[in-house]
Amino acid sequence: ANFDIAVNSKPAGRIVFKLYDETVPRTTRNFRELATGQHGFGYTGSKFHRVIPDVCFLLTLHVDV
Repeated sequence: ANFDIAVNSKPAGRIVFKLYDETVPRTTRNFRELATGQHGFGYTGSKFHRVIPDVCFLLTLHVDV
């Protein structure tokens, strides 16, 4: 799975995730469904609210249902 990132509407790169289906199948299924927007909602349009370079990022899930 991956996220294509934009800053001020300009492409800024891609975050690639390694998903461990064998270890946490339900978590990876949920993540994949949100990342693809399979059910009509998901991570598209979400905003990062904290970024710690080389450590982690947190984002706010933007859902219009």
